Amino acid sequence: MRPDFVYFDLGNVLLYFDHSLAMRKLAKIAGITPEQMRSIVLDGSLQVEYETGWISGVQFVSRISDTIGRELDVSDMLHAAADMFIRNPHILPVLERIRDMEFRWDCFRILARRIGIGFANLTFHNCEDGSHRLFFHMRSGA
Repeated sequence: MRPDFVYFDLGNVLLYFDHSLAMRKLAKIAGITPEQMRSIVLDGSLQVEYETGWISGVQFVSRISDTIGRELDVSDMLHAAADMFIRNPHILPVLERIRDMEFRWDCFRILARRIGIGFANLTFHNCEDGSHRLFFHMRSGA
């Protein structure tokens, strides 16, 4: 039986992720070391609460702000928190095959909803040079 739809997870399937990238960017905005940011975000329950939707993006940033005793720009912090993805070149042949078979496909979008920056979308483009590219887009707004 042919499936009607193919659904992919985003993290470590379509894109790899590296928390250290986000920790460095968050730390720079907050004026603390990446190690201090890692302790605040990853060593306790904060990251899990945020990623699972128990707290909002505003609450996530507020808890970091409270911990360091400094107000932080929510938008800047949420963008930095999401900036940890690295392209997975190994998935491209799979996506090409799915495209060639004309399956509809999508990715797990909980990340974009949780970081509060809007809709995340992966698109597969045929480029002029005959190659194919997977693009990850985020747009501001709900």
